[in-house]
Amino acid sequence: MHLECVPAGMVIKHRIDGVLDALPVTHGRAVAEQVISRLKVLSQLDIGERRVPQDGSLRVKAQDRMIDL
Repeated sequence: MHLECVPAGMVIKHRIDGVLDALPVTHGRAVAEQVISRLKVLSQLDIGERRVPQDGSLRVKAQDRMIDL
């Protein structure tokens, strides 16, 4: 997943089988920053770092399956 804050909100991009696909823009920069901060905490990343890309992961359980993000 690639998360990018833009003036209108946040762009979410995901890569499946090497193909990068963008989802529609979410509105509201404040909400976008909160979502990104929460995902960084769950992925054990540095929430203060904004200048360089970070690599992290987390596991979630959905419909009785474990999914790696």
